[in-house]
Amino acid sequence: MAQRTPFGERLQALRAERGMSLKQLAEKLAVSPAYLSALETGQRGVPNRRFLHQICQIFAIIWDEADTLAALAAQSNPKPMIDMRGKSADHLRLANLLATKIPQMNEEAVVQWLKELRR
Repeated sequence: MAQRTPFGERLQALRAERGMSLKQLAEKLAVSPAYLSALETGQRGVPNRRFLHQICQIFAIIWDEADTLAALAAQSNPKPMIDMRGKSADHLRLANLLATKIPQMNEEAVVQWLKELRR
């Protein structure tokens, strides 16, 4: 099963809401359907600001919804990295433990951790 990113999920939903195919949106964005599919499924990294602006123009997205889309894009790096230089040994232990545990966690556990960390 393909991995989805928060941005990829929203982009796919926007297309569905507007009745637009992957190929149609790719043409409007002047990118290949393969690139757009890879972006939606988390196989490509975070889109740049210009690309986000184009998507907002195509879907007539403004203000808060545009900010939300940008935030989702920022949270969609399929290979996140944490710079732990200058942090304590406990910080490093936590980062390494999370790196090993997250891939094994079920969706329910992930949702619980997200709720806790957002408090």
